Amino acid sequence: MASRFGFPASARLRRQSDFDAVFAAGTRVHGRFVTVIGRRTEGPLRVGIPCGRRFSKRAVDRNRFRRLVRESFRLVRAQLPAGLDVVVLPRCKPGEPTFAALSVEVPELVRRVARKLEETPAPASKDKP
Repeated sequence: MASRFGFPASARLRRQSDFDAVFAAGTRVHGRFVTVIGRRTEGPLRVGIPCGRRFSKRAVDRNRFRRLVRESFRLVRAQLPAGLDVVVLPRCKPGEPTFAALSVEVPELVRRVARKLEETPAPASKDKP
C-alpha cells in the first residue's frame, strides 16, 4: 500500500532541462534560510534541491540540507498547491537552519510563490492577433 506521505521520484525535478526551465521562467521568493523559485506546470508539485559546493565543501553538510528540505516537503506535500515546479536554493550557512525552521519556512514560501503566479496573468499567445 502506497503512503500518501511518500516522496516518490515523480515528485522530484530530475533533468537539467527541468531545472533550466524553472530558472528561466520562474518567480522567486526569498526567506531567511532559502530562496524558492517556482513555475507553473500541468503536472503534480515537483521539487528540486540543488546544493553545490558553494554552499559547503563538505558533502555531509550539503546532503543534510537536502534531507531537511525534502522531509519538510514530504510532510506537507498533500496540502501544497499542485501544478508547480519548485527549486529550493540555500541562503544560509551550513548547520544554521534547524528542521523546525525549515519545516515552517519552506511550505510558506511555496504558497507565496503559488499566490504570485496566480496574480500574474498568463503570457499571451503569439498566434492570435
